[in-house]
Amino acid sequence: METKKKISEKMKKCLFCDKANMKKHEIIYEDADNMAFFSKEPVTLGHTLVIPKIHVKSLMALSDSNIDKLFELVKRVSKVINKTLDPDGLNIGTNYGRMA
Repeated sequence: METKKKISEKMKKCLFCDKANMKKHEIIYEDADNMAFFSKEPVTLGHTLVIPKIHVKSLMALSDSNIDKLFELVKRVSKVINKTLDPDGLNIGTNYGRMA
């Protein structure tokens, strides 16, 4: 089992847990559990990241309740992007692991 010190060290290295780094992003939505923000290196117009605020290794580590809240936000953000930008389509994906 990891110690609090090891977990804290990992969080310092995490781009999303670094408060100073996150202030550089244009956050478009935030609540107690999740946040959505535009990518600093967008692949397409409207490229948005939606993340849980709890530090976990992957989505598989989230509770069902947290997953529900996260994907409800993904759906809301998708609707706004679809209505605002009228794209030909939307890509929704997840990245897990060093190679992703």
